[in-house]
Amino acid sequence: FNEEEKQNEREREKQNLIVTTNKEGGMKQIEVKGIDKAYAWRANVGKSKDITLQFQKISELGPPGTIQSLIPTCMNLYLDKNFLYSWDQFFQITAELSNLRVLVLTGNRFRRIDKTYFDGKIIDQMVPLHLNELVLIDMNLDWSQIDILSPTFHYVE
Repeated sequence: FNEEEKQNEREREKQNLIVTTNKEGGMKQIEVKGIDKAYAWRANVGKSKDITLQFQKISELGPPGTIQSLIPTCMNLYLDKNFLYSWDQFFQITAELSNLRVLVLTGNRFRRIDKTYFDGKIIDQMVPLHLNELVLIDMNLDWSQIDILSPTFHYVE
């Protein structure tokens, strides 16, 4: 194919949802069925169980209730390499997403907390009972930070 033929083929594929493949003995066309349902399913983020938002430059979560209203059924949330910065954001996420089982925060740089972080807070209400897996790779955490947070990680693997 020359460049014009390639462009025409791409346009035809977009219009007809037909994919041209190379097959021994010549070309064969395959019609893609159900693509509208697949697109609709992927577009309905509110019902998605797995949400991947890696490298999206997310730094704020919005007012309380925003996450829950946007992705209420989310079970696995991947927020790798964003600009999240606070353990308050972690606790907001886990409080709003009651179905959340896996949370990946790799590469976010949370501010250090001190031993008074939980003063005046009810720790039992902050424990994410539903969270099974928490990934905190490359977040500049040390054991002193983990030790302070450990009362809230009862059920995390």
